[in-house]
Amino acid sequence: MEKMDAKSAIKKLSKRQMILIVVGVALVLIFVSYLYVEQFKQSVDAVAEELGIPVCTPNYDVNGDGAVNFQDSGLVFTHINLPYDPKYDMNCDGVINQEDYTICWNHHKT
Repeated sequence: MEKMDAKSAIKKLSKRQMILIVVGVALVLIFVSYLYVEQFKQSVDAVAEELGIPVCTPNYDVNGDGAVNFQDSGLVFTHINLPYDPKYDMNCDGVINQEDYTICWNHHKT
């Protein structure tokens, strides 16, 4: 068995093998990036919670019935101009208004 250096080993790979290697590396990088982003989000949420800042994570299923429909957007609409509740702030801008209603309406699945 003859010894090969890295350059000659790469030259012997077919185009398909090279594409598979590149795609595999890209997928690993995307997955690692996703993990770092999720870890960052969790740490930001933990700091916000510690400081007493409401954390805004939009859940378009406002009433929790498993479907996003007119009932959810109706609940958002009824909370316009009421004291702030992050549950109804669909765009996380700190205000519940027509824009939040429109965002929820546009996420209807039924």
